[in-house]
Amino acid sequence: MLVNGNPNDNLLCEDKIHLNDKGISILASNIKRAIHTGLHIPLPPARPRKDLYICLVYFPPSCSAYTQRLDQDILDCIENDISKFQKQGKILLCGDFNARVSSEPDFIANDSSKFIPVNTDYIIDKELLTRKNQDKVLDTRGKDLLDLCISNQLRFLNGRVLGDMFGTYTCHTPNGSSTVDYVILSESILDQILYFKVSDFIPTLSDTHCKLEWEILATYKQENLSQDKNTHPLSPNFKWHDDSANNFLIALGSADIQTQLHNLNNKTTHNSQVSVDDTGQGLSNIIHLAACKSLKRQKISSKKHKKHKKWFNKDLKHMRMHLLNYGKIYSKHPKDPLVKNHFYKLYRQYNKTRKQTYRQYKQSLLNQLENLNADNLKLYLNLCP
Repeated sequence: MLVNGNPNDNLLCEDKIHLNDKGISILASNIKRAIHTGLHIPLPPARPRKDLYICLVYFPPSCSAYTQRLDQDILDCIENDISKFQKQGKILLCGDFNARVSSEPDFIANDSSKFIPVNTDYIIDKELLTRKNQDKVLDTRGKDLLDLCISNQLRFLNGRVLGDMFGTYTCHTPNGSSTVDYVILSESILDQILYFKVSDFIPTLSDTHCKLEWEILATYKQENLSQDKNTHPLSPNFKWHDDSANNFLIALGSADIQTQLHNLNNKTTHNSQVSVDDTGQGLSNIIHLAACKSLKRQKISSKKHKKHKKWFNKDLKHMRMHLLNYGKIYSKHPKDPLVKNHFYKLYRQYNKTRKQTYRQYKQSLLNQLENLNADNLKLYLNLCP
């Protein structure tokens, strides 16, 4: 794989000899094109261009307090959005679903339209490769996620395409490893995925999750965005004090704001997105004007923050560097219990030492301030952080 006679490092492994997953995918594509050209077999016709709608998902655990307070299930919300955007293009979901699906099929096996009435537009599921998964657990949320995929013809990339043929674990915790992070997309664009890879666990990048990486064959079009929208520059935050509520109510009762509220209330609102947006923008402008009249704003500081605190000594720097270096070893061997236990031991020691050092530093400042003479202003300023 050469570019202008030189090897392309992006397509080679670390040994600079063998091709990586991306290089293998491109090589396979070139071989396919060469065979079709040599045998005079026309390539499959290009598909009509459609938009790809990407949804980034975080589904909190089912036992969390946040999930218990929800009025509607998150999967139901996702399915409603899928039914809306699936008519306009293709779907891609990716993120942390906190669901374990094992190796259960995400399509209807031996699907057929033989007994379907003629007038229906039913599209049968393709017979795909059986997914592999190192995680053999199937939970209730995993079953719901599989039903979502089957009903909307969505397919998992994990454990199915080049780069992750065995379904690598995506989450590593002190309690064990699991697969809860997925990339799911429409079945019709499954063959446009060049590769999919679960990266090594890097504890300095995420607490428990591995990075998911994939490449899709697609064309991009940049549309000219309209510049007619009235956007307001982001203003500094307002300060809120004990008397702020009373001052804000007084500002709302002023003559000019009452006039604007009266005009907004008498304005005819139609059942359209433009009318709702205009009404909402008008109300926001009134609230912002009242806040400007009655509340004080925070000043934007132009001072640059110091890189290191005074209490962060050389011992802490050494422990932090040792932790980061051992984290690289842990990322290469995330399943080794000895390596994992030693990493978390270093992590706890570092946090404990850091907190103790900070408390000692604060106590030393307090002791010096107590013994400080009232007329020694210079020393007082030096003690200030």
